[in-house]
Amino acid sequence: ATVDKKLAARLLRNLLRNSAQHAPSSQRWIEVADDTLSVGDDGPGIAPDQQASALEPFQRGDSSPGHGLGLAIVAEIAALHDGSVSLSAPPGLVVTVRFGRC
Repeated sequence: ATVDKKLAARLLRNLLRNSAQHAPSSQRWIEVADDTLSVGDDGPGIAPDQQASALEPFQRGDSSPGHGLGLAIVAEIAALHDGSVSLSAPPGLVVTVRFGRC
C-alpha cells in the first residue's frame, strides 16, 4: 500500500501508545503484510458492544485514562487512505488496519 509516512507513523504511534496505556503489562506484537497492519496485545481488550464507539472521537471506557482520541485518529487516518479498521473480540485486542489504494 502507498501511505503518507507521517500519518502512518502517527497511526502506529497511537496504536502502541493505546496498548501501553490500557494493557501495560501485556505482550504486544506488530504484523505487516501488503496493505494490512495489525497491532495486538494480550490485555483486557474492548467488549464487542463497545468497539464501534471506541473508534469515535471522545469515546472511552469508564476507567480509561486519556481523552478518547487514540483509536478515533487511527480510524480517520485509515479512512484518509481509503482503508478500514477492525477490532478483535477479547481476550486481548488486535487492531487491524487495511489500507486501500491511494
